[in-house]
Amino acid sequence: MKKIIGLSLLTILLMAQESVTNLKLEQVNKIIDSTFHEEGIKSQGTVDIEDDAFVDNVHIVQKPSGIEEQPGNLIIDSTVTSAGTQIHQGLTHVKSGAKLQDAKLVSENEINNLTATGGESFVTQGNLIVGEESNVTNIIDNSGGNSVGDGTADKFTITETNKIKDTNIKNSIIHQGLITITDGASVSQLEIEQKNSVKRTDSSGSNDINSSTITQGLIKAKGSMLNSIRQNIDNEIDNLKIDNSHIEQSSIISTDSDINSLNHKLNGFNTSERIRNEITNTDMEDATISQSTLKVESSEVDELNNYDRGSLQKSNLIHTATIENNATLSQSTIVVRDSSRLINVELKTKEGSSQEAMNEAKNVDVSDNSAIYQDRLELESATVEDSTFSRANTLNYVQVEDGSTLYQFYTHVVGANMDGAKLADKSSITDTSINNSAVAQSLTTVMD
Repeated sequence: MKKIIGLSLLTILLMAQESVTNLKLEQVNKIIDSTFHEEGIKSQGTVDIEDDAFVDNVHIVQKPSGIEEQPGNLIIDSTVTSAGTQIHQGLTHVKSGAKLQDAKLVSENEINNLTATGGESFVTQGNLIVGEESNVTNIIDNSGGNSVGDGTADKFTITETNKIKDTNIKNSIIHQGLITITDGASVSQLEIEQKNSVKRTDSSGSNDINSSTITQGLIKAKGSMLNSIRQNIDNEIDNLKIDNSHIEQSSIISTDSDINSLNHKLNGFNTSERIRNEITNTDMEDATISQSTLKVESSEVDELNNYDRGSLQKSNLIHTATIENNATLSQSTIVVRDSSRLINVELKTKEGSSQEAMNEAKNVDVSDNSAIYQDRLELESATVEDSTFSRANTLNYVQVEDGSTLYQFYTHVVGANMDGAKLADKSSITDTSINNSAVAQSLTTVMD
């Protein structure tokens, strides 16, 4: 039996040369108590802005009007038993030559008690595509082809809540709040506020993620221009069992692109702004988890600032976790490769502050050739100029054994240039056991 319930289900298609001003779209898309037995594509709340269309002052609201903390895109108590099933909720697509200006997207996305174990199922919620053709799988998986590019989004504000709760998935892909900017597309004055969580909230609920990929709040830029981007990010993973899977929260991946002004003076005027990553009560085996990643390849990033100010006490927290069997957990990672440049980068705690550490691991067991990285900077054939990196690190009640590694504030430089760069740290270790393993706080390696 297959049952799809859609409230205010809305699909908008704006064709070439069309112009729309002062448009407000309210979307509530629900899939409740449903079973998907066969391969196919199911879409709810899609907005397609086609070739050369112009949309000015558009407000897309994917949540019930006047109701707080209620999702606009909801999948609950449902099962996917077939391979090749695609479910898309709240997809906004700005295509070749189209322009989106003065836009706001408010998106509340939730997957609750979903079982997807039939293999190769694919779910997206609250995603924005600028450029490319309409093949969603190709866009998100970056498999190439069908590229037309040069859409534009200017003055764009995105407010998202992405939740996955009490869910059992295997051989599946889930993307929440994905922003893809491709092939000549341009995005300027982009403000992003995201709360991303994957957790078990019911003691009797499911919490297994096996051989799957989950992304929340991922920005992918390829051959594009991004200008003046600000992030307010809160990532949480709690009470999960993760096996042979990949989870990625709040990452920016830039290839052949330019990023000008990313989080410039973040928290400089608003103490509520921050980037926070937290993992608690989680078992990881042969898996990778990354939170807050900036990956730059053949690109340039000018003026990146990430301060710890206001009420924020810890940027990266791992508390009560078991990480084993070749698992890797990374928090706050910057990777710069292939002749890329970072200019005017500042990553630091509040000057003169006595607050707690930016990076903390507490009650954590790491074993069987596994690794934890907190604040990881990797430079390969790249350049960093006029930049400051300052961090505080703490280990409490941590056990590292069987060829495992734990790094806090790790800098690795290969064939790269650092001109006018400053690295500084403050580190502490308490009640920590290290057996046939390595623990390093503020480690810098430089190679030809």
